[in-house]
Amino acid sequence: MGSKEKILVAALLLFNRAGTRPVTTNHIAKEAGVSPGNLYYHFANKQEIIREIFSQMSSLFDKITPSGSILPGSLEALDQAFRQITEAEWEYRFLQKEMVTLIEQDPLLKDLFLERQNARIVGIESCIRAMIELGLVCSLDEAMIGRLTQVIWLVAIFWNPYLMLKGEPVTRARISEGIELIRLVISPYLVAEKTAAIMSV
Repeated sequence: MGSKEKILVAALLLFNRAGTRPVTTNHIAKEAGVSPGNLYYHFANKQEIIREIFSQMSSLFDKITPSGSILPGSLEALDQAFRQITEAEWEYRFLQKEMVTLIEQDPLLKDLFLERQNARIVGIESCIRAMIELGLVCSLDEAMIGRLTQVIWLVAIFWNPYLMLKGEPVTRARISEGIELIRLVISPYLVAEKTAAIMSV
């Protein structure tokens, strides 16, 4: 593993453990086993490190949802996507918890976030359309597809901040509850005979 990768691994570990505010570049360099000068060779500041980690997370989500969309060919494929999303959100949980604050502090990160947000929203809409075509979801008009897409995205992006506002810990189990909420959002629109299968996977 090269020094750049070591820095990113160390930063992710520290950010997940303590949040971004108390962690300095010196802390990251020490955890990575590199000199501060080596760290600054790769990254000008902590914000650049956070942006790179955000790009890593985005790439991971792209692998879960190719071309920004989940196209479930089966209930098993849909369930696998839910599980992979849960694990990805846990791996990058500091971003899930602090994203609103971080993008307010860093305009470049905000631009990256908005770009990826648009891709994710398109992906959710594509998923809904695919489920309609597969007969998993009942026929919906364009306005309803748009509203359902928005609600799913809002649950996905704000579940972790909601837990924090309540003073509750963001654990893997609590992240899974957010995924279950998305299932509940979808459930009223499922074709009747598919409802039990999707809600139980």
